[in-house]
Amino acid sequence: MKNFLLATALLLAFSAFSQIEVSEINYNSDSTFNSGNWVEIRNRGNTTVNLTGWQMTDASPFHIFNFPVNQTLAPGAYLVIADDTVKFKNIFPGVTNVIGELGYGLSNNSDTITIYDNNGSVVYNMAYWDSSPWQKTADGLGRTLELRNPGADPTLPQSWFAGCIGGSPGVGYAPCNEPLIVTEVNYNSILQFDPGDWIELHNQTDNPLNLSGWILKDSEDTNVFVFPPGTIIPQKGYLVVVHDSVRFKQQFPNVLNYVAQMKFNLSNSGDRIRIYNAQTGRIQYSLVFNDKAPWPLAADGQGYTLELIDYNGIMNDAANWQIGCFGGSPGKAYDPGCGTDVAEIGNDFFDVTLLGNPVNDFLQFRLNGTNENTIVLTLIDLAGKKVMEQSGLANGVYKVEVEKLSPGMYFAVVTDGANQVVSRFTKQ
Repeated sequence: MKNFLLATALLLAFSAFSQIEVSEINYNSDSTFNSGNWVEIRNRGNTTVNLTGWQMTDASPFHIFNFPVNQTLAPGAYLVIADDTVKFKNIFPGVTNVIGELGYGLSNNSDTITIYDNNGSVVYNMAYWDSSPWQKTADGLGRTLELRNPGADPTLPQSWFAGCIGGSPGVGYAPCNEPLIVTEVNYNSILQFDPGDWIELHNQTDNPLNLSGWILKDSEDTNVFVFPPGTIIPQKGYLVVVHDSVRFKQQFPNVLNYVAQMKFNLSNSGDRIRIYNAQTGRIQYSLVFNDKAPWPLAADGQGYTLELIDYNGIMNDAANWQIGCFGGSPGKAYDPGCGTDVAEIGNDFFDVTLLGNPVNDFLQFRLNGTNENTIVLTLIDLAGKKVMEQSGLANGVYKVEVEKLSPGMYFAVVTDGANQVVSRFTKQ
């Protein structure tokens, strides 16, 4: 009989759990966009649920929220429970399906959320953390925890993603359509091609976006870059924020849509990117990237960049980022083929011109220098692997056999010790 009652209780709990669930959590607002702590629940069932006599608690047995008498939740409907309805209404004046006061705040580190029905039975239980693999932009960086799919296991961190800035309380998640997004990040260059750290921004709107006075930060509050007066991104345009303009121009002389100098480097082990709107004073965008799986590993010191895949997708989802082109493609939309043109990088006294591209058995280039130079030639494949290196004198045409190279795209790095040139070529 006991086993039968236990099985019946578990079945009832599962049935209720499958109908009422937590769909969004705001447990630590950014200080510039503070709506207080709140929990959004959803009725994913086909019948209306009367919440009279129901309770919700966190990890403390003394923190109990009693749902109001005659509070119901229709099929497909959402309800927000706020710990401070004044703060909440200040940020979301148009959200009417909100109740409170919750009577307690959620922990900024980790906490549990448990919902009991009017019989005192647990119908929902989950715990969240602020550390990886849980979404870190929900921890004080302006975003919320959103449940990926109705009925997803709430105990698994992969069931949750970081939603929009400020969240979407009282309604289902929809693409954020953020006006300003980060589309490419170079945080740890390869030695042979090092333009310094840089961040590519994209204006998604149909109007110019004035960033004058806007602020960019990484993980450290003291690392601040203020966009200079007159910084404007054209409609649908791009802008690169660079750490070292000298190194950047040396590697990308044709990229003119950049601002400098970002006085801090991004961490090689992953970092935060935060952007604050000068007009509203609020956080506008946040991203936390990592150098560990599931984030693309080749962006960490192997010559590639982090490249955003879907501009309207989930910004902080590692699956929405891929490795870009070798060396990156700052200041413009990503080209999946990484271009077929020759990338010539040099200066007036030391420059290289490829003679023929694609190549078959031999790679030939002309060294445009005034004197005979002792050069080192390094060939790198798209995986960032060095496939050949040799040195010799060059004044005029330099020729090297590449017959044994596999077909594909490569980079020829030519240096004379003081100068460096990078040229892209294709081996047939």
